[in-house]
Amino acid sequence: IDGVDVFSFNRNLGSILLNAAVGKKGVMKDIFTIAGKIVHKVLNYICTFVWPLHSPLLVYKYYRMACRLHKKNPFNAVVGVYCLMEEVEAARLLKKKYPDIQFSIYSLDAFSGRRIPAILGSHDIAKKSILRWEKKVFSSADNVCIMASHQQHYDDSNYDYMRAKIKVMDIPLLNINNYYETDREVPDQVKKIVFTGSARKFAGNPEYFLKLLKSIKNVEFHIYGIVDGYVGETIKESGL
Repeated sequence: IDGVDVFSFNRNLGSILLNAAVGKKGVMKDIFTIAGKIVHKVLNYICTFVWPLHSPLLVYKYYRMACRLHKKNPFNAVVGVYCLMEEVEAARLLKKKYPDIQFSIYSLDAFSGRRIPAILGSHDIAKKSILRWEKKVFSSADNVCIMASHQQHYDDSNYDYMRAKIKVMDIPLLNINNYYETDREVPDQVKKIVFTGSARKFAGNPEYFLKLLKSIKNVEFHIYGIVDGYVGETIKESGL
């Protein structure tokens, strides 16, 4: 893609089934969707005590491919992007095998600062698990890049052991410079606002933003990603 070699993997069998459902209709779509959700739920139970890791096999796939590429054409750095644990753990294993590689974590979610699910009726299981993962991967990393919005969470003294590794960043979507010519904008031109990612009741909830949209003229709001039932109904009820 644009001159860059890209290697992709299905996360697990559940993802394969859900992806297959996209091109289907009627009963077949329902069968693949239900089967995919059941597989996801089973895998979640199997990985109960290592949350948020869901697929050890995916970790191995990443790690095996990275080792193969490194042997073919050695590289100096690896970045594990955290939204899920598989990518970060694969990068940590690569660092363990090749200590000279610079291992950076790019954390889009705050590890233990995110919403913790109730597993087997308890939040403690997930909390203890993510804290173990934090200690494991942060200790191995050379750099931990956090979002500016999570800085307060990491100001806690519990993170003093890795303070020197923390780099405060943010999502690089805006190019801030002095070359915007706002006077050339057409007053009636429709502006498009884009949200990418999961929009759910407890994460990425756009309810407040929908209220703001009512006071903005000539604008379209596009969501690319998963919208849960609650947010879907909220959007419909907004009348926008």
